[in-house]
Amino acid sequence: MLSNVIQVFLESNQLESGKKYIDIMYDHLQGSRYLYEKIKCDFLLGCYHYLAGNHDEGFKQAQQAVNLMKVLGLEKEAVAHKQYVNELVNATK
Repeated sequence: MLSNVIQVFLESNQLESGKKYIDIMYDHLQGSRYLYEKIKCDFLLGCYHYLAGNHDEGFKQAQQAVNLMKVLGLEKEAVAHKQYVNELVNATK
C-alpha cells in the first residue's frame, strides 16, 4: 500500500513527500525477506531520482529493478514497470 502512496506523490510531482515515504519504506524493509518489495522500493527511488532531475542515475536504477524482476521470474511485473518507466520518460520530455 505504501508503494501506491509513493507513486501518487511522484506522479503529482510532490517529490519531497515521495522521497520521505520511500525512505520510510526502505527502513521498514531492512532485514526482511520481502524481495519484491525491496526491488519495488529501489524502482521507486529510481523514479524519484529521474523526476528530481538526475535522469541517468534514476533511469539506470529503475531499469536495474526491472531487470531483477525478470531474473526472479516476475515477468508480468517487469513488463508493467518497464512500461511505467517509459511513460515517465515520455511525460518529462
